[in-house]
Amino acid sequence: MPGYEVISSAVRAEAPKWDEFTEVVKSTLTFIQGATLDTSAFFVLTPTAGIEINLAPETHQRAYEKVRAYMESVLQGAEREFPQIGDALIKAANKYDEAEEEVEFDLNEIWNIENDYHKPAKGPR
Repeated sequence: MPGYEVISSAVRAEAPKWDEFTEVVKSTLTFIQGATLDTSAFFVLTPTAGIEINLAPETHQRAYEKVRAYMESVLQGAEREFPQIGDALIKAANKYDEAEEEVEFDLNEIWNIENDYHKPAKGPR
């Protein structure tokens, strides 16, 4: 239709980026899943007192694990949803194109100077 330009190609061009994001998420997820730490990782060695057992390494380990598990769940969600975003962009571009074709078809069917409802204007009287 005159008056605007279809940009569905730009929408389609955005879709593959989400597949690339998915690959980054997968490798990060693998790293995060293997990033568990034992309680011993949270003992603190000070130069003057040796190992400080009063710093509650179990508490730090639990806090670390909560953050690690949270990030793992966020990345698992992204791994599922990013491909869906790419697919949705393609579907949206296709629907946009289909709608535009239908509008063009309908307008051509309706707006035809040679139809029975509109007679061309006669020349000057």
